[in-house]
Amino acid sequence: MKRAFTLVEVLVVIAVITILAALIFPVFGSVRDKSKQAVCLSNLSQIGKSVALYASDYDDRLPWAVSSTHKKAFAGGQDVFMEPGFNALGKTMPDLRSLVKPYGATEQVFICPLDHVSPLIAAQGGYQPTWYQDCGSSYSYDDHRVIDGGSLSTYTDPSEGILAADLEGFHSTYGPSGVTDVLFADIHVKGITNSHYAELNAKNR
Repeated sequence: MKRAFTLVEVLVVIAVITILAALIFPVFGSVRDKSKQAVCLSNLSQIGKSVALYASDYDDRLPWAVSSTHKKAFAGGQDVFMEPGFNALGKTMPDLRSLVKPYGATEQVFICPLDHVSPLIAAQGGYQPTWYQDCGSSYSYDDHRVIDGGSLSTYTDPSEGILAADLEGFHSTYGPSGVTDVLFADIHVKGITNSHYAELNAKNR
């Protein structure tokens, strides 16, 4: 005669499975996010290569374009730069996507897989698009330097000069310890802490 499981034994098995699931599922989530961050870094790398190819055709000049967020702001009648002349120029310029597309940067490379709803947009309620859906890119672009007549060679330290980056610290958590993926002016890419990103951003202004 077969012996049936007792209620206690069943509860013990359920408890063990629950504990294992609690340990394993976060690991799966972490691996998934790391995989998505790798895609994001690959996107920025492709954008960097396209920018470098463009620059090689235009005497080292950066693509004469504005960041997608600024493009949207200009379309809405807003000024984004402190210098009035910069705003006047910016309103006539295309966004980065259109200029580097002929150099291999497809539409897909402007979408970070972890792009999410902007907190500012979310606070308004209603339809909540991601950054890409809202302005056409998950990434910023150093357009202030572009309008100022800059080129790749104008970065004092290209290995720390930010050319493009996540519009937000999509990777890991918010705050200083969160991670922002960055494309540097020497065309290498790297994920750095939000606090380090803020420091480099201030240093290059």
